[in-house]
Amino acid sequence: MDGYIVRIIVLLVFAGLLGLQVRAARNLPHRRRAFGMAAAALLVFAGHTLLEANGGAAGALGTALMIINFVLLGGALVSYILSARHGEMYRQYEQFAAGMKHYRKRRQGEKEES
Repeated sequence: MDGYIVRIIVLLVFAGLLGLQVRAARNLPHRRRAFGMAAAALLVFAGHTLLEANGGAAGALGTALMIINFVLLGGALVSYILSARHGEMYRQYEQFAAGMKHYRKRRQGEKEES
């Protein structure tokens, strides 16, 4: 039973972190939907784990929860891909590229000094 409690707590923490990502992605509809669906999938999985801890995961309810979980995860993946295709991640890409340029310039300066 203790292992189940730890799993449920970890799932709830990750679902909460994804919930914070949903709030942070206000103007990014596909990304917001992706994080929301992923958070919902983690909550469904936590419910399935609770059901399993009580010995009822082998029935129809456990099967239905896992099907719902896979549908939510699939929807989250599709929304995340749509987010990338619609340019919702472009700002992060620009930040990463700027950091890489800065790093490259710094390395070149270190090589010239050597």
